[in-house]
Amino acid sequence: MIIEPREMANKLRRAFEQETGTKNRHISFPSKYEVALIDKNTLRLHSPLPGPFQNMQHDENAIDAWALVLNRWLSYKIEISIAMPSGKETPAQLRHFNRLVYRLARLRQLPSFSFSESLKERFSQAPFVSYSKSLFVNFGDSDLRNSRQSPPILSSEDDLELFFFHNPNFLKSLTSFQSIHRQLPVGLFQDQVAKGNNLFPAKKSAIDLILKSENNVSVIELKKPNNRGVGHLSELLFYCYFVEDISLGRIMETASNPLIPEKSIIKGCFLLGNGSKHPLLDSSLLKTAGENLLRSKNPITTYYYEFNNGSKSCQMTQESV
Repeated sequence: MIIEPREMANKLRRAFEQETGTKNRHISFPSKYEVALIDKNTLRLHSPLPGPFQNMQHDENAIDAWALVLNRWLSYKIEISIAMPSGKETPAQLRHFNRLVYRLARLRQLPSFSFSESLKERFSQAPFVSYSKSLFVNFGDSDLRNSRQSPPILSSEDDLELFFFHNPNFLKSLTSFQSIHRQLPVGLFQDQVAKGNNLFPAKKSAIDLILKSENNVSVIELKKPNNRGVGHLSELLFYCYFVEDISLGRIMETASNPLIPEKSIIKGCFLLGNGSKHPLLDSSLLKTAGENLLRSKNPITTYYYEFNNGSKSCQMTQESV
């Protein structure tokens, strides 16, 4: 039975209201997804063209996050399928597709998720799922820190990153750390870091902030106020998976002084401005995701910052679990 996107949105709103006792106008459902009820307990969730070949910030590419949302709020088992390459895609589009396959492969760790035969075939063939090839990340030999100072008025996420990078004491409430790094690239390359060898997007794809101690790495996904989206979870999970694979030696750094310690404990953290928390990404979902999808079994945490441009002060609050 086909379920229209509007009805899926209504189901999510009703479930949210029933559990929390509040209505939320920010709950919707992507119009491009194709949803069908296979049996009373299982939904088939399909991302058609062009979704799998878009950036993971697009809802249609963030099918992993939406599958987790549907499982959490509607208690369905989810069968996931996506449009496959036709041979007409650009190299850039295929790199977005590869990154989606990489993320979806992690959901195999959860018993409530199953996959189309075409996806299972992709899992078996992809070197970034089987780790059957030599894989490298494009960190480079510098520590990748940006020396540019933050501007007087912080309006963009880049401005906010720079502020926290140059004022790391504000992040002490998140975790203890010895060093801070920003805009770490997450391009994946096969055999060597060279043009034409990249399997994932490389130029603009980067981790916002990393806080590092001797054997702990906190991956920070920063969002400016009123930047709300389910796809934020796809981003944070991808970055955590990627850093975890580096720490396990599945993906290798080329730098003479590697940044990620071997067998580190990887933690994911949202750092959100006012109004950037999506209501469906609640602490229960983030706890399930962190404890079941990350090797460290740590729940994903959420902190809120309230920044005063005038005094350049910042107040941090942790979301209760």
